[in-house]
Amino acid sequence: MKQITARTPLRIVFYRDKADRSVVVAHCLEFDLLGFGDTKHEAMNMLCEAIELQVSSAIKEQSPNVLFTPAPSEYYVMFAKGKDVAIGEMAIEFEAPDYKIEGVSAREYEDEDAECATA
Repeated sequence: MKQITARTPLRIVFYRDKADRSVVVAHCLEFDLLGFGDTKHEAMNMLCEAIELQVSSAIKEQSPNVLFTPAPSEYYVMFAKGKDVAIGEMAIEFEAPDYKIEGVSAREYEDEDAECATA
């Protein structure tokens, strides 16, 4: 039986943490995973680690269904209202010949009362 490669595009929204406005959050909408940092770069690195762990665990346990837990709808609205941002390469490493992250869209959401997240 031929294996089918699963390809998943990811959407990421950056925003400021509500409790601590100095913290940048990188939120992957498809997996509802978060990364935090003082900058978008730091938050993205932490998010990549979280995605790596989640995907690797799902592969090891042969449970791909645990991967796809979408974020609450309010974060999709934030993504839709956000500005496109360049984040460079997404450095995720896992051994999954039949699974590939294909394309990443990142946007930065700014609420009216907050300053924008810094690079």
